[in-house]
Amino acid sequence: LRDWSDPTRDDTRMEVTRFRAQLGVNNRFPYYGIAKYADRAADIRLLSKREMTLIEAEVYMRRNDFSTMTSKLNTLRATVGLPPRTVPANAAEAQDALLQERFAELFVEGHRLHDLNRFGLVTQILGPNRATKLPLSRTEIINNLNMGEGKGSCPAIS
Repeated sequence: LRDWSDPTRDDTRMEVTRFRAQLGVNNRFPYYGIAKYADRAADIRLLSKREMTLIEAEVYMRRNDFSTMTSKLNTLRATVGLPPRTVPANAAEAQDALLQERFAELFVEGHRLHDLNRFGLVTQILGPNRATKLPLSRTEIINNLNMGEGKGSCPAIS
């Protein structure tokens, strides 16, 4: 996939494989393989310094210190050979930059929907009537005395 800020370059953090005419399991749509965890025996990180750097960048974004935020993001970009980002001019651009870098850095790690939900962007990015949380299992509902079938509203809808 391409880099958000320089679409002429590939972003290796979001690497996928694609073979011409290869279809997915439904034999209808093109197949794209995720290269990040191609080896089933490879470790899958649960937490990393890279994610902590993204959290630090978000703190600076929320303080309106876009220069330090960009510096944090650029340290991550430099490790994969991408050019540095320019400092955003306003809060909206800063939020876009942060979310783009989070998407790339945490690609296929299950953070995207949570990020969009906490920034209030689920409907804008993914469309209306989209679930924002995974539903509870029936076993969880049965075993939790504070819950009952048909009581409550899970998952939340954007």
